[in-house]
Amino acid sequence: MFKKSDSHSQLDLFSSPTEYFRGSKKKEYLKDGSWHNLFRKEVVMRVDENIFSVLYSEGNGAPNASIRVLVGMMILKEGQGWSDRQLFSECGYNLLTRSALGLMSLEDAEPVPSTYYLFRRNLVEHEKEHGVDLFKECQSRITRDQALEFNVEGKRVRMDSKLVGSNIAWYSRYELIHETLRLFIAEREEHIFKRSLSKEMFSLIESIRGETGNKVVYRSTKEEVDARFLELGKLMYLFINLFKKHDYGQYGTLKAVFEQQYTVSREKVVLPLEKEKVSAKSIQSPHDTDCHYRDKDGNKVKGYSVNITETCD
Repeated sequence: MFKKSDSHSQLDLFSSPTEYFRGSKKKEYLKDGSWHNLFRKEVVMRVDENIFSVLYSEGNGAPNASIRVLVGMMILKEGQGWSDRQLFSECGYNLLTRSALGLMSLEDAEPVPSTYYLFRRNLVEHEKEHGVDLFKECQSRITRDQALEFNVEGKRVRMDSKLVGSNIAWYSRYELIHETLRLFIAEREEHIFKRSLSKEMFSLIESIRGETGNKVVYRSTKEEVDARFLELGKLMYLFINLFKKHDYGQYGTLKAVFEQQYTVSREKVVLPLEKEKVSAKSIQSPHDTDCHYRDKDGNKVKGYSVNITETCD
C-alpha cells in the first residue's frame, strides 16, 4: 500500500540528538549551511513520492517505508561511493547521515536492507516492463525545482572539462587480458572445472590462476608474450560461448574486453586486433570498467573525463 511520508517529524526530550550536544557541536548540527541539513532540505524533501506510487498496490496492506528516505539512501550511496554495508552502517549509527535523510529522532527506524533491495528491484522491473526510469524522473524533478528556486537559466552556457585520474594499475594489453581472465576464472572456478576441456586448456587456466600477468611479461620474450596473448584470446572466446547463457558477474567485462582486443574471422579463427584499432575508450582495467585512456596536450591519463557546465542569465 502506498503511503506518503510525514512532512514533519515530532521530537521529544529524549529522542532528539540535539539534547546530547553542547556548544559548538550543537551549533554546527543545527546550522542551516551544514551539509546534512542542506541535503535534507534541497534533495530529500524535494522527492516527489507520488512518482513511485505505481510500484505499490492499492487498498489494504502494509504501508511502504518512507520513499524519500529510500531515494536519499540511493543518492548518498552513489555520491559517497559507499558499499551497501557502509550505507546501512551510516544510516544506523551516523547522526549526520540520519539527519540528512530526515531521520531526526533516535527512535526513527531506517529502512532495513530487505526493504531497500526490494525497492531497487521494483524500480528495475518497472523500467523493464514499462520503459520508464522512475528514479531518473525523480532526479529530473528535483533538479527542475532547484533551478526554479535558485533562478538558474540556460541563456548563457559555459562548459569546461577536466581529466580525473584513477589509481588503477597501468596494464599492458597482455596484463589486461590476463587479469580479466583471472577474475572470471576465480568467479566461475567451480563451473569451469566441470567442463570437458582439453588438458592444454586446463593447464593454461591453472597458469593464469597461479601467476599474475606482470610476472609473465617480466620473464617472457616479446615473441612468447605475443603467442600467449593469442592463446588467452582463444580461451576468452571459448568462455564467452560456454557461458553465454549465464552472463552475470564478470562475464560482461570478459566479453567487452575480448571484443575490444580481438577479432574473429569467418572461419571462427581468433586474431589479436591491431594496436592502432584499439579504441582509447576501451576498458583499461577489469577492476574499473568506467575508466578510460586519454591523451590531452601530451598528458597521458587513465581515468575519467568530467564535463562541468555553468549556466547563468
